[in-house]
Amino acid sequence: MTGGTLVGMTAVGAAQQNEHRMDESFQLGGRVQGWQGRAPNSIKGQKNPTLKLQTGQVYQVTWTNMDGQPHDFALQDSNGNNLKVIYPNVRTNENGGGGDHMGNGGGNMGGGSTKPPKNAISKTKTVQKKGATQTLQFVATSEIKKYYCTVHPTTMVGKVQTSGKGGSGGSGDHSGHNGDHSGGSGHNGDHMGGSGDHGGHDGGNGDHMGGSNTDHDGNGN
Repeated sequence: MTGGTLVGMTAVGAAQQNEHRMDESFQLGGRVQGWQGRAPNSIKGQKNPTLKLQTGQVYQVTWTNMDGQPHDFALQDSNGNNLKVIYPNVRTNENGGGGDHMGNGGGNMGGGSTKPPKNAISKTKTVQKKGATQTLQFVATSEIKKYYCTVHPTTMVGKVQTSGKGGSGGSGDHSGHNGDHSGGSGHNGDHMGGSGDHGGHDGGNGDHMGGSNTDHDGNGN
């Protein structure tokens, strides 16, 4: 009975964790006419789909060059400023493929407290080869209003809807302000690195539950 209880509780925990991570990543196709939604199913088949995000959480985007034209990826505020919210370790694969999780802080899904690191970038490098992929991660801030390709800003542009009370990033006009808070951002970077440790702590909860059941069985005996 104890073993069955532990398995059941672990399964529930795993299901809840998967639910939190359901929209952690997006896949897009890039062509001059517009971004093409590929995954998850909520955006599949849509042109320039709206991305719905929770502020203070880390998201991953993998896009594929579909037409051999130069494209990049950036996030912008309502004033037209590119936001420094993208992690610098953007991965570009000229041979195609990709889409695996980069593990930069996705463990914070559900926490809603992450802020962009001090070395965040405002746009990715331009990719022109047809079939090439680019994978990036960014922190969702309340300032983000759209994502777009800076080379084709009138056609390759989609809306971003944010919700929650997570951290904010600041626009290009506030770059000096962001610099003043670089120490705090660095701290958040450390916190993000600790997300994996936090995940381990969740595993620890399972051990604790097992201990509780054992004590309870002992009391029953």
